[in-house]
Amino acid sequence: EVISGYAEQNLARRPDLEKFAKKHELVYVDFSPEHPASSSKVDAVRRASEAIGIPIQILASNIQHLRLARLRWGEVLHGFALGAIGQLLSPRYSHVLIPSSHSPPHDFPWGSHPDSDPLFSSASTQVLHHSGGLSRFEKTRRLSNSPGVFDSVHVCFTDEQSRNCSRCEKCLRTMAALDLLGCLQASAAFDCSDYHVDRLRRLQLNTKSALSFSSELLQAAQNLGRQDMVLALQDGFAWNAKRRRVVDAIGRLGRIPGMGPIARSLQRKARRRLWMHAAK
Repeated sequence: EVISGYAEQNLARRPDLEKFAKKHELVYVDFSPEHPASSSKVDAVRRASEAIGIPIQILASNIQHLRLARLRWGEVLHGFALGAIGQLLSPRYSHVLIPSSHSPPHDFPWGSHPDSDPLFSSASTQVLHHSGGLSRFEKTRRLSNSPGVFDSVHVCFTDEQSRNCSRCEKCLRTMAALDLLGCLQASAAFDCSDYHVDRLRRLQLNTKSALSFSSELLQAAQNLGRQDMVLALQDGFAWNAKRRRVVDAIGRLGRIPGMGPIARSLQRKARRRLWMHAAK
């Protein structure tokens, strides 16, 4: 991930963090150890840790296969998972840094948040929300100057891929950021042969999180004078807004007594159908 990769790099060059512990270590948690791509992702994380010279601990968790998995991973569960793992390791670490996901204003539900992460602290281990003031674009910019780390970045959520698919929303958004920075062609983490700015016109933005990240990307494009990307993203926002109105209308069926589960099921199906060809 860009966020955790930035945390790794930043930790390596922050001597002031020595006050937290006698030594630094990275912790990578594999929440899908049974997945065929798991070993490839673990190898990539090991290469990144070697590039910055900080040892890493590899953990595996089955939390996504428990009854808690009914909770939404992004909006709720991943924050609890990271906080719980921090306390699991409390005999080893006095401070645990959770890499931030979003930058201010962070005004929508998300499992990891500047206000909630410290609440996972205990008398023996303090949990901190790390680098919450930096946007995803700014983290990407800083990582782009460290090829040994950035070439190992994995942002893709396509289940079948052991590498970045270079087609999904997260891949396209990260590639667009590299395009703005002028280093996309030099990146070994993505296949840019099929990349074009116009693909952002159908970028899949069906969550508040994705919309927030893309809004940061739009701001960066405006600041750097990339009018072609500005127009493509604005067109994409309008295209997604039409589809969100359909999903929201279906959700209002849940106000009818007994229709809640049916409305949520229809919303999930509508999201898949309305956005399934978004990035193609």
